[in-house]
Amino acid sequence: MLGPGESPDEAAERELAEELGVRGAPLLPLGRHPYDDGRLRYHIHTYETRWDGPLHHQPDEVVWGGWVTLGELRDLLARPQEWPFVPDGRELTGRWLRG
Repeated sequence: MLGPGESPDEAAERELAEELGVRGAPLLPLGRHPYDDGRLRYHIHTYETRWDGPLHHQPDEVVWGGWVTLGELRDLLARPQEWPFVPDGRELTGRWLRG
């Protein structure tokens, strides 16, 4: 979520630090993607980064975090009752996997 007067790049850096404890990792903007589920409409700014340091999940915002292969990720997305991703995260991850 963008804060008042905050750019998408600034928000991405802040969120990465808040949710995963990652600071100083270079962010590569991947683009802006519209999201509309019929009730909510907004734009999602996506980024890529690489990090080999420790992760510290923010317990109020991250229910689970772990490393999975692309095949495992596809399997998790295919089982929404067992792995309830947030709706926009599920949709964007699916788009990313489809290329």
